[in-house]
Amino acid sequence: MSAQDQAPNAQTQQAQQSKGQEHRHHLSVGLALIVIGLLMLGYTFYEAILAYRSVGSTASFEKTFGGALSYLNSSSTSNGALGGLTPYMNMIIVLLIMAVFLGIALAAGSTILAKGVQLLSSR
Repeated sequence: MSAQDQAPNAQTQQAQQSKGQEHRHHLSVGLALIVIGLLMLGYTFYEAILAYRSVGSTASFEKTFGGALSYLNSSSTSNGALGGLTPYMNMIIVLLIMAVFLGIALAAGSTILAKGVQLLSSR
């Protein structure tokens, strides 16, 4: 074998090695993204269940969302036109903020999970 014949073989071996390393990199990054996405989704569902269970009683709701409620109560003024709805408005505001947070976390977690699956399935 001459030196010219060995040069293409060395180049093809290098290409195969780099392709194998790239595949392992895609595999490890894909698995990491899947784990991160699943953790985000799990945390989102955990927070959603906590929010759902806290609505049952006012004491439970104040225990879970006390910081936000105390901030809203200190910054809000009572409006005579709303009458009896004023205490519930703060609860509704807190629940809406929580729903937006959960929606964003759910979208981010599912997007990250989808990218991880896409990396694993690509070759």
